[in-house]
Amino acid sequence: MKQFEHFPAESSCFLCGKKTDSPCVLIGVDGTGDGRIEQAEPIYSLVERIKEQIRRELTPAFEKAWEERPSNAEYWNWEGDRI
Repeated sequence: MKQFEHFPAESSCFLCGKKTDSPCVLIGVDGTGDGRIEQAEPIYSLVERIKEQIRRELTPAFEKAWEERPSNAEYWNWEGDRI
């Protein structure tokens, strides 16, 4: 299955209805094939859908943990800067 870097501007994802410019794959429409050619609908790639789901489910938990963190603890970001 080939992944395309840009979602077609004139289409929307038939699963979620979004039209954002993200990587996508084409899913064939049953019964439209004629030899090697068939109609297809774009759908966001699985990786993008998983990232979106993780963000949606984990962001509130991380925000709550950050708000409830101990005030005497020290924290650093990925670059090594103290925050």
